[in-house]
Amino acid sequence: MKDLELIIPKDLKATEIMANINSPWIPTQYLEEFLMELSANHYEKQYGDKMTDYQLGNLKENIKVEHLNGAYEVSIRSDGLNELYGIRHKDKPHSYKAPFESLLNRVLNNKDLSVKYAQVDPNDPKKEIFITDEEQSNLAKQKAEELKEAFKDWIYKDYARRTHLEQIYNDTFNNLVLKPNDGSQLELEGLIIISNCDPTKRTLFLELSKTDRCV
Repeated sequence: MKDLELIIPKDLKATEIMANINSPWIPTQYLEEFLMELSANHYEKQYGDKMTDYQLGNLKENIKVEHLNGAYEVSIRSDGLNELYGIRHKDKPHSYKAPFESLLNRVLNNKDLSVKYAQVDPNDPKKEIFITDEEQSNLAKQKAEELKEAFKDWIYKDYARRTHLEQIYNDTFNNLVLKPNDGSQLELEGLIIISNCDPTKRTLFLELSKTDRCV
């Protein structure tokens, strides 16, 4: 048992585990909780009062994040999150060119954050071309970075959440014991390998022992 304990990797702590907003090993329930807290905190700052249980229940129904077949799917309906991170239409300030749902989808799936507007193609009036708005694209990138940093600040703050994530990470990625392949563990009947034998020769003996060849 002691020998086994020596070769099993030690569990990593949260301070050693990078947890990004789009790390696929993090359960999506935590993304939803994070977004709910962002929205609820914004509401409290805006109105000076906390959301009621009824409002929180509605908010929970309006924030859905899934990770399916290697991609994220999001469904977000939240005025608060739009106000915090949405990109308003430059010609229609009461609507959003890139609402929070769109921004989050791009962030989670590592997609381009450019904000584009349709214009008539000067070479063909019957066609449209899409022109990138540099100012709003830069704003989208800035808001995306703010969102990522807010998640990093939040994810390990709660003790129960932190220990759960440590367990998930260690059980998933930090539980493999690599078998040595240098011949140091080799024992063959009738053959003695001196402890200070050249490592290259030990490895050769090991490889040959796996086949029907002999030396």
